[in-house]
Amino acid sequence: MLNFKKTILNSKSTISEAIKSLNESGLNIILVLDEKNKYIGTVTDGDIRRSLVNNFNLKKKISQITNKNSKFLIGRNSRETIINFMLKHKIQRLPILSHKRFPIKLIQIEDFIKNIKNDYPFVIMAGGKGKRMMPLTKKIPKPMLKINNKPIIEFIIEKAKKEGFKNFYISVNYLRDKIINHLNDGKKLNINIKYLKERSALGTVGSLSMLPKSISEPILLTNGDIITDLNYKNLINFHIKNKADLTVSMGLQQYENPFGIINSKGTKLISLIEKPITYNYVNAGIYVLNSNLVNYISKTKKMDIPEFLKTLSKKKKKYVFTPF
Repeated sequence: MLNFKKTILNSKSTISEAIKSLNESGLNIILVLDEKNKYIGTVTDGDIRRSLVNNFNLKKKISQITNKNSKFLIGRNSRETIINFMLKHKIQRLPILSHKRFPIKLIQIEDFIKNIKNDYPFVIMAGGKGKRMMPLTKKIPKPMLKINNKPIIEFIIEKAKKEGFKNFYISVNYLRDKIINHLNDGKKLNINIKYLKERSALGTVGSLSMLPKSISEPILLTNGDIITDLNYKNLINFHIKNKADLTVSMGLQQYENPFGIINSKGTKLISLIEKPITYNYVNAGIYVLNSNLVNYISKTKKMDIPEFLKTLSKKKKKYVFTPF
């Protein structure tokens, strides 16, 4: 049975706590209970994004953004009933409640409909010089730096493998033999690895131009130095559900100002906020893109994500952002 306990929060929990819960569970939904532990509704990643767009403070209670008209079923139901109910209401997560309105199960549509295949190409960008990590990267590429005696790139591959990915493409340039000699063709890890060998640095997305033309599925793209709890399959599912051409994942960055901030009008003190905390979303370096977007990438010129986004805007392509 799906372990969904991390999705359950009290209505007095904060938006910040909801974001943490979403990250830990990877299920894209929060089940909200009242003071009597009775189900009152849901908060999804979409609700979180809308609250941030509307400048909600992350310390606000999730009761203010809870969808109290969310769909659910009570008690035992047949497989057919559950599938038809979810398809009818176009929902991907369905809480099952006891007769006392306490969540006893959370159904995922992918439990019944295999809309996530295992053969999506997984591309790892590992060609950079890692200048910010010098001198550690003077003789070894950043993805090969070790944590607990294991290269970072292996953590990425092993996590993706557990989620069912098996076809990997790794873009290499700087000290590329270090990566190739270590991973080879991937047979030891029971996966397939092919290398996109850059003759010169092609930037964040430039190496995608070297992917096989036969690829027609959405492509999962990640930087070669990112260890994350993000569920890659959920990201692809989000991409497909939103009919996006490109999906960009975002991470939440917290910054505590070491000083007190003074707001004044002339010589009159309006407020003094001691060491305020601000939150910003930053590019997390993990993407999903439709394979036809590769046509907009030059085989010889360097291209980074900002330039790529500008190109897609001109072509009126749809790109979306999602926190994790």
